[in-house]
Amino acid sequence: MTLDTSITSKSCPETASFLQKCLDSLISRRDLATTMLPPCRWLLASHQMCLFDKAEVNATNNQEKRPDFYIELKAKVDKELERHRDEDGHLRRVPQRKICCDCRETKRARDACVVENGPEYETCQYLIKAHNLCLMEEGFEKV
Repeated sequence: MTLDTSITSKSCPETASFLQKCLDSLISRRDLATTMLPPCRWLLASHQMCLFDKAEVNATNNQEKRPDFYIELKAKVDKELERHRDEDGHLRRVPQRKICCDCRETKRARDACVVENGPEYETCQYLIKAHNLCLMEEGFEKV
């Protein structure tokens, strides 16, 4: 049995490409059985942010504007982190690694995009947001 993990997207080809590279890496290491969460989860989120924004741009003016997908994701991360806060509002969750060693997949994708296109490039913005959310989820408060 073969597993088709090809990701294609006409509206967001670059985020799809980064997600595909992550999945290919998992397959080559035979880690797919452990699911694509955590390694590719935030790259999937960056791709979803892009798709969401493109759908908003292409939506008709009659439809009610949906909230920003990034804000929805951030709210989910904040809600999850809320469980790890003490009475003073400080995170009890201590990052397990240094910031340079966490969220490697999103860091690699973000850095490649910024080097190639610059930080203001639209695709890079999705990857930067996804990397920041990943770091927040790992317990880094100021990203």
